[in-house]
Amino acid sequence: MSNYNMIKSIQNELSNLAARLGPAPLRPRPADEAQDIYAEIRFARNRRALALAAVCYWCGFHPTDALEHEASWS
Repeated sequence: MSNYNMIKSIQNELSNLAARLGPAPLRPRPADEAQDIYAEIRFARNRRALALAAVCYWCGFHPTDALEHEASWS
């Protein structure tokens, strides 16, 4: 999947998360928790876009930033 398509998928999952959970937290979790959030969802559910969207939601990452960090988390 191209980065453009993945960013669109992340944005879609992020919208779904916000619809279920409400607005993103005003105080994002520390960036060092992003890997744990990603791993828990990615490997338990095998849903890459949802895992990246969760990182964006909880840690305040932009989808592009989440994609850049993903390589070091896998």
